[in-house]
Amino acid sequence: MSIKTVANNNLVFCSDRKITNRFNDVLWKFMFGSEERKTFLLRLLNDLFASYPAGSHIVIEDLTYRNVELQPDHENGKRISFDIVARTSDGKDIDIEVQRANMDHLTNRLFYYLTRLHAGKLHAGDDYDKLTPSIVICFMDFSLKLPDSVPHQGYIRRYQMTEALERDVITEDGEIFLVEVPKWLKEQSQIPLNKQPRIVRWLTYLTAKDDKTVEELVSKDKDMQEVVMAESVFVSDDNRWLAYVMSEKAERDEQARLHASRKEGIVEGIAITASNMLRDGVDHSLIKKYTGLSDAQISELQQRVSDSSE
Repeated sequence: MSIKTVANNNLVFCSDRKITNRFNDVLWKFMFGSEERKTFLLRLLNDLFASYPAGSHIVIEDLTYRNVELQPDHENGKRISFDIVARTSDGKDIDIEVQRANMDHLTNRLFYYLTRLHAGKLHAGDDYDKLTPSIVICFMDFSLKLPDSVPHQGYIRRYQMTEALERDVITEDGEIFLVEVPKWLKEQSQIPLNKQPRIVRWLTYLTAKDDKTVEELVSKDKDMQEVVMAESVFVSDDNRWLAYVMSEKAERDEQARLHASRKEGIVEGIAITASNMLRDGVDHSLIKKYTGLSDAQISELQQRVSDSSE
């Protein structure tokens, strides 16, 4: 979807350039990662924090952007590139990540980001009471796979350091917020938008696939009208639009590569299993039944197994 502005700040929806994914890094950083549009990030964060019913209430009055590049803390250390990092007026450091596809060990990565964000705040001679809270927030365009022992409640999760049995919090200086957008889509309420937490308006905007949804959102929320108009500025800029398109292409290419790798691994695994069955003298009909291989493929594997045993 694309939107352009005309006289009197009216919004006109056009079809030449369509935003198909608002979790795109280029668009995300334009909308939430610049001083010019800092109010968007302030509103997003405050609406997110206000929507979670448990734990201390967090309110951000102002923030400043920080360097997203964090150099290694030792010779062989790992460099980190955050999506967006901001420091609030009361000293909290917040890393805001957007994750489009599931990846191995995501929770480990986010915890590492949290610890690196928190480290280095003290200088020689400083007391520990100088430490300020650090928060990592991850907006995920997928459902996170967690162990069966972890209750799956709500599309927003807030993680703190707690005692395993009593669940009392030892400190709130390090927190991780996870926002599972597909889970929200699945659980959308029929309650009118103006009676739901304001974070729902952001999620509605981020996931909108048609003009009608955005038009309805804009008609009910002046703040969201500013957001949509900023998006129109992004869409109308040729260089930014090209960066968006190329980023989308790179993401599709990467997903295709991963899919091909997984498929190749599955095929290789089936071949290994069938070869082992042949070595054990399993009947070809059973191998065909349980592996899905054709008679010709099994015969070829049989020849390879025979050649390797000579």
